[in-house]
Amino acid sequence: MTEVLILEEPVTTKFIEDLVHPHRFDGGLPVVHRLSGEGHVEEGQDFLMAFLTHQAVLPLYVHFVDEYDLSEDFTTFFQQHQIDYMIDDCGGYLKSYGYKRYNYYSCLTVKIKNPDDLRLVLNKTYWLASENVFYCISHADTLTFEWGDFLERGVKRRRSVAVFDFDASKMYITTDYDGLGFCILSRDTQYTSLAGVIASLPDQMVVTQINDEVIEEDDDFSLL
Repeated sequence: MTEVLILEEPVTTKFIEDLVHPHRFDGGLPVVHRLSGEGHVEEGQDFLMAFLTHQAVLPLYVHFVDEYDLSEDFTTFFQQHQIDYMIDDCGGYLKSYGYKRYNYYSCLTVKIKNPDDLRLVLNKTYWLASENVFYCISHADTLTFEWGDFLERGVKRRRSVAVFDFDASKMYITTDYDGLGFCILSRDTQYTSLAGVIASLPDQMVVTQINDEVIEEDDDFSLL
């Protein structure tokens, strides 16, 4: 059994500023539930794999930013395993590094057609989540990247911005700090209530805490 802590996160200006990569939410603000398991990043990867497998929604799309300049290694791996992918270059803007005011890294989207490919891709790329690099999974190929301005410690910079379209996809999943859990961002009724999120969990996941409240074994989640 995996013990799960669930936090309801209000989407405030501070919430958006604290994200590891610039975001924009189109179609309204989502409801966010943060799910944390236990252990190290390997357990975090297994936690996410078990959740996604239980949802049984395919295809899935894995999106990540190549902040370590490993696109060639990743794309060679995807080609070897016949996994479809796309590299988003934000309209052709060139890469530059942190000592400059313009920061761009390639943004990759990988199409997952079956559970075996999902495990392959997570095994190859999930370590990025442990480095707090932008890492997201969606039910539809609707997450895009745009080149835009954002404030970092009060300084205006230009960087790729992840655009979430909640009119086109009912749910996005972003990895939590150090890859130990994940956040469900959704405007769909299936995932906007605590009861709905708990009902979506596999049987081997047991909710032991919600926000600051410790959950007892006989608590009725239908009342949430």
